[in-house]
Amino acid sequence: MTFNDHGGSTKSYAYTREHQKKGEVVTGLLYISPDSKDVHDQNDTVPGSLYNLPHAQLCPGNDALQKLMQQFR
Repeated sequence: MTFNDHGGSTKSYAYTREHQKKGEVVTGLLYISPDSKDVHDQNDTVPGSLYNLPHAQLCPGNDALQKLMQQFR
């Protein structure tokens, strides 16, 4: 089955769930928009391994944490 109208996300999800309930795994190709951003760009991650970051960058302190948490309140 193909969903090549780029608007078939509801149909494809229903199809996947239908087969999941039968214990089947749906495989195949996924359409990825060429205009979509890289996951690292979307999440504004650091360029490189977290392992190499200094402790001060990984744990910037309570003030930075409170500022970040304010976004979720």
